[in-house]
Amino acid sequence: MLRRDIGVVFQDNLMDKKLTVRENLMIRAGFYHKTKFKRTAAVDEAAKYSEIEEFIDRDYGTLSGGQRRRVDIARALLNTPQLLFLDEPFAGLDPINVEVIKKSINKLVNQGTIIILSAHQMNVVEEYCKNILLIDKGKTLLSGNLADIKSAYGINNIYIKSQDNFLQFLPSNIEIINRTVNSVEIKNNINPNEILKILVNNNVNIDAFEVKEPSLQEIFIKKVGEHK
Repeated sequence: MLRRDIGVVFQDNLMDKKLTVRENLMIRAGFYHKTKFKRTAAVDEAAKYSEIEEFIDRDYGTLSGGQRRRVDIARALLNTPQLLFLDEPFAGLDPINVEVIKKSINKLVNQGTIIILSAHQMNVVEEYCKNILLIDKGKTLLSGNLADIKSAYGINNIYIKSQDNFLQFLPSNIEIINRTVNSVEIKNNINPNEILKILVNNNVNIDAFEVKEPSLQEIFIKKVGEHK
């Protein structure tokens, strides 16, 4: 794979704040396209992909953080990369810009672009990544297929929802992970069938009973704890 086939979106903004978005993109398009026609076409296509047309003629320095990130993604798409590196693409962004960027990422994935994503938010990693590499202080904690890692982790959680006061019937050694007014998530250190049997025998009206796989964040925290 050649350099022109690679795109990078850095966590920090690199555009000239005194130039308009279009001017910034046209300059950078010149790195890949020789004619003005091709540069203009590349900028227009990247702007459409990242949904920045409404502010493409504004000075880059006047944009919000989320708008700048969308422009940075457009800049990385000027050469139609086969491989795209995204460094913390959602850090510090408002929900609207997060959704726009997610839409752009999904379109890229669907068209076959390979994306390498760097992120601290494990929910983002779970949403987009098939294969992961977890690193703590420069050391690799886990690597491989996400589904395989979760399966090998070996510990699931039990989610129970009921309008009844059912906690009084559960064994005293359960570990509660999350609790709301009428639901609880407990660590699955007891056979789920035994828990279900206890609830049924005590005539608890069960709205939901689910054995849930652990989140990547739970796995990461556990692995970091083992590494210390």
